[in-house]
Amino acid sequence: MVEQVEISKQFKKVIEIRYAFVICFVRVCREKGIEFGAEFMKEQFRDLITPSGVLFATLRGHTSHVICLAINGNRLYSLGSDKTIRVWDVNTHQLIATMNLEDRHIFCIAVARNKLYYGTHDGPIQMWDTNTYQYIGTLEGHARLVNCLTIVGRKLYSGSYDSSIRVWDTDTHQHVATLQGHFNRVMCLIVTGNKLYSGSWDKTIGVWDTNSDQHITTLRGHTESVMCLAVVKHKLYSGSSDKTVRVWDINTHQHITTLHWSSNGAMNCLTVVKNKLYSGSGQYTTQVWDTDSHQQLIKLRAQTLPLVGIENKLYSGSMDNTIRIFIK
Repeated sequence: MVEQVEISKQFKKVIEIRYAFVICFVRVCREKGIEFGAEFMKEQFRDLITPSGVLFATLRGHTSHVICLAINGNRLYSLGSDKTIRVWDVNTHQLIATMNLEDRHIFCIAVARNKLYYGTHDGPIQMWDTNTYQYIGTLEGHARLVNCLTIVGRKLYSGSYDSSIRVWDTDTHQHVATLQGHFNRVMCLIVTGNKLYSGSWDKTIGVWDTNSDQHITTLRGHTESVMCLAVVKHKLYSGSSDKTVRVWDINTHQHITTLHWSSNGAMNCLTVVKNKLYSGSGQYTTQVWDTDSHQQLIKLRAQTLPLVGIENKLYSGSMDNTIRIFIK
């Protein structure tokens, strides 16, 4: 399949209408002897010309489901079940490279500095150089599928179906520690400050100190598996198969409020950009929430598996083999 960027008709139409309005506004002002500087126009009409919640473009190239996304610098990495990782420029949205992987199931990727890591179904974690796209080596230790990865400083954290979280040194590639505390599959990991949060099929969220790799506490409240996590400011958001997003204070570890998922299908991804929380599922719905008021804002029509955001763009991986880009 030929890789391509397809600008949506919806985006083109909205821009056309709003641009026509701005031109008309400027013409009327000039007729009345009113002139505005370029910086004033740019500042006042930036949000109008770049509409929020509109599908901007679709990236095509994968031949099967897009199951994971990661951003590092100006590159977007997309993992497909077609056994490839595609690398895209986040400015031009053009394809930079395609990494053809071994014939095995892959479920997660993480990128930092010049290294890309991906977890496999039988436990090993593969490492690749993001400059040369060459294989570097393998981290062995997990006994079952590696479902999530996150990197902070010189540490790589890997969560597995074997209920453990393993810690690796990203310079030496040595195993540093194993975090034990969950009693079922580790489904998601996220780091903020000096804390690591881990969501599990055991319905809990583990909180760990990233300096000492010691357990701090466990957050309880969900009635089903914790599938995804997101952090903004002093708040942790946890998405669950119980169709709720619970909001926690990361300083006191106290529950703040609960958001209720109103769509079909289990929630499987969360991301926060600026003051908006995006929650998605395998169904054609992504719900958007205000992180200050916790009110639902809009619903985007997107069959979402992974979600990742940068600046004013939301990238949504889909079961229809595409990556959709929304203006936020």
